This record gives sequence, structure tokens and C-alpha cells, in this order.
Amino acid sequence: MNRPLLLLDEPFNGLDMESVENLYLMINELKKKDITIIISSHIIETLINVCDKICFIENSTIQKTYNKVDFKFIENDIRSQIKKKYEKNDFC
Repeated sequence: MNRPLLLLDEPFNGLDMESVENLYLMINELKKKDITIIISSHIIETLINVCDKICFIENSTIQKTYNKVDFKFIENDIRSQIKKKYEKNDFC
């Protein structure tokens, strides 16, 4: 592949475990070739495994950008904020 940029929209959705692992391997190989890969996903766990930076987008605007190391430190805080927001809405 001779393109400097690859856009993937929800590439892990619907994949079985073997396919997810193969996709991780392919993405990591592309990264070694200096290809910029932008992945859109709602599945944070998949992003943590392959991304160097993680951005949160809300209302079509990047709200926060984290590098992988910083994100791991704040991940629990983010999850607790989401949980509080969910509990406040009292969906059940």
C-alpha cells in the first residue's frame, strides 16, 4: 500500500476474535511503514491496543486528545464520569 493515510470507520465491529487479532497485526505493520491510520470507533478497548493517540469527538469537534500512556492513567476517571452521567439519566 502506497498511501500515506488510511481511514477506518468502526473496523472491529462484527469481527470474531481471530479477525480482530489479524486486524491488529495488519494495523501495526502499516504503522511500521509510516502510514497514518485514523480509526473511528466506539470500542475503547480496541483503540487502546493499536492507537498512539486517542481523541474524543463531540458535536463534530475534538474535545480531548490523549497519548496512549496518559489515556491509561485517566481511563478509570472517564469510565466513572460516563457511569455518573448514565445514572443521572435514570434509564431503567
